[in-house]
Order: sequence, then structure tokens, then C-alpha cells
Amino acid sequence: MHCSRGNSQFNRKLFGTSLFNCKNELEAGHELNYIHKELKNQSVYYFANLKDQPYQANVVLRGKLKPVLLNPHTGQRMKVAYEHKRVSGMETTTVTLPVEKHSSVFLIDNIL
Repeated sequence: MHCSRGNSQFNRKLFGTSLFNCKNELEAGHELNYIHKELKNQSVYYFANLKDQPYQANVVLRGKLKPVLLNPHTGQRMKVAYEHKRVSGMETTTVTLPVEKHSSVFLIDNIL
């Protein structure tokens, strides 16, 4: 997956950051938008799939996380498949991220 930062003034004012556009290298044109925030030493990611097809791919995140998915539409908390790896001396977490079409999910580090 390749991610690049969007350059929208609206996104910076609304979210305090720009949105990121992620393109799965295996599925050309299939984009996933996300925002990452650190809240009191806890990582919080918001992933949005604006396309007409479901999205599922492995996403590599920095740090050794214990991720949990939260559905912002239903409030449901869901387990997610993940594994920890060391890449170039850095701890990473690879998450198998499923996002339904026209939907979104929060991914949080389950430190509670």
C-alpha cells in the first residue's frame, strides 16, 4: 500500500491535518483515505472507503500496536487480524483492514 498526503486547506482546518490517500498497489485506482492522530499516547486511525467496492488489504502501521476496529456507524467493537514485525529496526504492526464500500472504520490501539 502506498500513501500520500492530500493538500486540502479544508481538511487541515476541519481535522487539524491533511487527509492521506492510500492506493493498494495490487488494485490500481482503489483508494482509501485515512487520518492518524495520537491522543494521550494512544494511536487512533480513521479509514474511509469512498469507492463502490469493499476494500481489504494489509496495512503496515508504525509501532507495536494491539489494534481493535470500531464501527462509527454502529458503535460495534471488532477484533482484527494483525501481526508484529521489525522492519529496518522499527517495530511495525501489519493489520488486515476490511472496509465496506461507502463506509469507514476507526482503528485504535487497545491499550485499555
